[in-house]
Amino acid sequence: ETPTRDGYTFSGWSPAWSSTVTETVTYEAQWTPIPQYTVTYDLNGGTGTAPDSATGYENTSVTVANDEKFKNPGYTFSGWNTEKKGTGTDYAAGSQLNLVRNVTLYAKWNPSENTQYKVEHYWQNVENDEYTLHETKTMSGTTGTKTAAEANTYPGFTAKSFEQTTIAADGSTVVQIYYDRNKYTIYY
Repeated sequence: ETPTRDGYTFSGWSPAWSSTVTETVTYEAQWTPIPQYTVTYDLNGGTGTAPDSATGYENTSVTVANDEKFKNPGYTFSGWNTEKKGTGTDYAAGSQLNLVRNVTLYAKWNPSENTQYKVEHYWQNVENDEYTLHETKTMSGTTGTKTAAEANTYPGFTAKSFEQTTIAADGSTVVQIYYDRNKYTIYY
């Protein structure tokens, strides 16, 4: 009967097995270690605690870690990938990974569709050409895309031109819109 041993494969007997035995012979099992491999996790820009590494023997499966201990503001976790840029093999949290080599799994992050940003509306002062904050509106959009701020209509004011900006993942984006007072000339 072929013997078994955890972490090893049986590779034969020593000395070589003989069918003719003329004296007492002790045969010793020869073992070849099964390679062990490790799965490590890289948060790939996320913050918090990375999952613990997992180790196992070649051609055994390990369960891929979940996302409970880390985050990335402005993004949602969408699983793991064998490449930092997400171009390798995808693994969902809780799926099985067959160990054939050491591997690092990188967190995949999708841009959040509800990242907040602010739109500030400034009115020109009466006494000088400076501006004072009139109101602030909180809006949301997809991280990494352009804002969708719009000028308001205020009686007696005209909005100056402004540019949309890219929505930052951390919610720090602010679009400032300035309004000049309308000037009229009165003739007597």
